[in-house]
Amino acid sequence: MHDTAWRDSARPVRFYRIDARLAALFAAWILWPSPATTLAALAALAAFGLAEARGYRLEAALRALRRRLAGRRRALQPWRSRRFTDFG
Repeated sequence: MHDTAWRDSARPVRFYRIDARLAALFAAWILWPSPATTLAALAALAAFGLAEARGYRLEAALRALRRRLAGRRRALQPWRSRRFTDFG
């Protein structure tokens, strides 16, 4: 048995070289073996494999994808300029 340090607890869980959170797609592929689930699992594996090759982890890649889809313009207002409503 190997001695592990506390800093090893933050590392992402891997199944061979694949992030373990992508295992849900492969579980769906095993339960429903169809061309659609095969393509979805392989596309996700390729996309996140490419993202990890560029230095992103799964969470960071999803955050970057969300940021790219949202665009540059934001519709948020500072909290000081909002009017609060009493629904009481």
